[in-house]
Amino acid sequence: MPLKKMSYITADKIVDLYSGLLINIKNLRQYQKYGYSDLKGYDVIDIVNAMKLIIAYRFFNNEKIEDTNNYVSAASSAISAFSTQFFPDEIAQKLKLIDLTDDRQAVLDYFKLTRDSDLLEMNKLLNPQETPESFLKFCTFLGTTNTDYWETVYSRLGITWETNNDRDRIYFIIKNKYLFTRTENQEKITTSLTIKEKHLSSPKNIFKILRDKVFPSKSNL
Repeated sequence: MPLKKMSYITADKIVDLYSGLLINIKNLRQYQKYGYSDLKGYDVIDIVNAMKLIIAYRFFNNEKIEDTNNYVSAASSAISAFSTQFFPDEIAQKLKLIDLTDDRQAVLDYFKLTRDSDLLEMNKLLNPQETPESFLKFCTFLGTTNTDYWETVYSRLGITWETNNDRDRIYFIIKNKYLFTRTENQEKITTSLTIKEKHLSSPKNIFKILRDKVFPSKSNL
């Protein structure tokens, strides 16, 4: 079941996990894929929502539009990779055991095990999800001066924030939203938030290194 609540900290954790798995694809055995259990209890909707929360944060934080667009494009590619790289554990285990000594039989075994992937429940959940590109347009439509920006973003995703931890980037903004106007106060508050979260990593542009790796090569179908 997808998470009903998500903070920036949780979103960052999910994206780190998912991107790490995609980066590691090159190290998998031929025909080997991930099982759902490799996602540590998260599902594809959690991945999509996590990426969208980070997109919303990057836009709100006035990052360069080119950097945000690159992140969105890479996130979209990474999400698309889910249906070809993640399978129920029982299928993933069988893929791992495909005999590589007979090329023809190996290909037949692979396609036999994966040919109905569009019917898998996780993939059916993914199909109706709004794309990262469309979601960024929605954030742009809202605008960063909208005092209900984060409430509207969460409503769009169908979840709520999960924490009252002041060290969480999004919760800090929500708690202090009446201060977040594009005035001289913005610089003061941004500085305060940076100090509170100096132990956290900055929003990651991790998908730059994923863009050429999310889809398997012919040698790693």
